[in-house]
Amino acid sequence: THLQPGAKPAGSADRIALAVAGDDARTKSKAMALIDGIGFDAVDAGTIVESWRQQPGSPGYLKDYDVKGVRRALAEASA
Repeated sequence: THLQPGAKPAGSADRIALAVAGDDARTKSKAMALIDGIGFDAVDAGTIVESWRQQPGSPGYLKDYDVKGVRRALAEASA
């Protein structure tokens, strides 16, 4: 897949981050732990209602950003 070659150990400066949105905090925490376990950082992107910030056409869609880049892209997304 596209992501597999981008996996890096935790703490790597250039580690790719993925946004995670959801309404159940426990489930979202599990998803974020899974993402970390496969070599990527996870960014809490809020609730399902806020998940549009990572949909096609948004600034962060299909971008290999680090945590700061994902947070910036989520903040720059507009309805």
